Amino acid sequence: MILSATDLSSYDYCSRKLFLEKILGIRAEIPKSVLVKGSIRHSAYEEIVKKEQEIVLKLKPEDKGNIEEKYRKEYSQILSSIIIKNKSRLRDIEMPLQEAFSAFWPSLLLHAKERAKIAEDGAAKGIFGEQLWESITPKLKAEYRIQSESLRLRGIIDRLEIFPTKIVPVEIKTGKNPLEGVWPGHKLQVGVYLLLLQEQFENTKEAVVHYVDSDKKVSIMLNPFLRDEVMETAQKVRELLGGKEVPSRISNEKKCKACGLYDKCYNDNLVNETAVKKGINY
Repeated sequence: MILSATDLSSYDYCSRKLFLEKILGIRAEIPKSVLVKGSIRHSAYEEIVKKEQEIVLKLKPEDKGNIEEKYRKEYSQILSSIIIKNKSRLRDIEMPLQEAFSAFWPSLLLHAKERAKIAEDGAAKGIFGEQLWESITPKLKAEYRIQSESLRLRGIIDRLEIFPTKIVPVEIKTGKNPLEGVWPGHKLQVGVYLLLLQEQFENTKEAVVHYVDSDKKVSIMLNPFLRDEVMETAQKVRELLGGKEVPSRISNEKKCKACGLYDKCYNDNLVNETAVKKGINY
């Protein structure tokens, strides 16, 4: 059984929820607004990464003083185009186009400033065109898919930062971040990415979790403890999903009530009937 990185983070959040969804097929009701916003955000980042080489190659010596503005303009056009393509979906969730732009723009603006600063450093040395593009580091890849038959793990990495001497996976998260470090499930998720990448690139030792709403970036280093935690959790997930018994509910009422699966999870008749059909004990 090849597990995804999100299987491990989901297990950390609630093993019962993971079992109900993966084995019984009882799925959480994800608000349509969440799906639409998530799709737009990922599309925007993916398109921006694809577009950067073109942005850099168009820069000329006379642009030295306004490279950031060039990036901002291109990013703004990309976001606007994606929002327009999704206008019917946004209409369905009653989100005006301008409101959508205002919601997504702050994080993209921060990204534009970061990438423009790198290009500015090269331009300050008087290099442009292909030479400037070659000097840009890190290079980026978005939505990077990776899988390992030996580890029996897979994942889709939001962004890869490719440096001359290392590769850093970046997981982009929305919502509240912890006061210190990262949420445990997020640590497991990037831990999977690190193990997967290290099979291909030995110099992969660091990952970043980027909480975009607060623009907080937290580095996670691969070490024997994280490696063991990932592999042990993966084994627990396989045992859970290969078992014949529905896990008990967790004793965290606040977390339960915030879960999209709450009503179905607490519907004993639904869970029992579904489990019986699949030969599972409840």
